[in-house]
Amino acid sequence: MNTKGSKKNIWSYFIWGVLLVVVLIPDTRIFVQRQLMKLGLFRPKLETSAQQEPKKEQQTISVTGGPAVSFVDDKGNPVHVRDLKGKVVLINFVDNMVSAL
Repeated sequence: MNTKGSKKNIWSYFIWGVLLVVVLIPDTRIFVQRQLMKLGLFRPKLETSAQQEPKKEQQTISVTGGPAVSFVDDKGNPVHVRDLKGKVVLINFVDNMVSAL
């Protein structure tokens, strides 16, 4: 029996198994990326702007004072955003080209 060839096969199966686990399980990918960053082998570029604005407490957007935005419902009637204040809204954007196929 060739022990050198069988050891090579075992190692190749082991490497393929590890690669499959890393690809298929998201938590292992996160772990591997963190370890590579700790080792210094993986350094993503982080861009920072020269002038960073200080954080404000909270910005609110007024629906009534904003631009007049309207959508068309499934019956062709225009629906204005100002009329939807206080209501739960679901907006579904559908591409007409997809339905033509």
